[in-house]
Amino acid sequence: MTSSLNNKRISPKSLFLLDAIGALLTVVCITFVLKPIEFHIGLPANTLNVLAAIAGLLSMYSFSCFFFLKSSWGSFLFIIGAGNILYCIFTTILLIIHAETISMIGLSYFLAEMGIITWLAITEFKTGIHDDTTR
Repeated sequence: MTSSLNNKRISPKSLFLLDAIGALLTVVCITFVLKPIEFHIGLPANTLNVLAAIAGLLSMYSFSCFFFLKSSWGSFLFIIGAGNILYCIFTTILLIIHAETISMIGLSYFLAEMGIITWLAITEFKTGIHDDTTR
């Protein structure tokens, strides 16, 4: 089935693609934008590497679902939705741990990212519920 985005419909397959591209964009941003200016961000490189690695795994999962799933999207949407929420929780914990060093630029980036990811996860959960109830 589909989910609503300002009265437009998003198919489960499109959600996986959106998730995969977004997670890949996170990897690129962290690796090629934030890491080179880590001293302005306020998070150490090893912390940024961990976040990029998790985003990379989520991207691979979503790309795999996009390319290989043909039906029964519901449980797979729940898995990626949960992964996204866990990424946000983990990011929040890291921001708290590094609260004394995180800059406004770094905080702003990660808060914006978590807002987008949370919206996506909610949309994935709603679409997954709808998909599971229409089988």
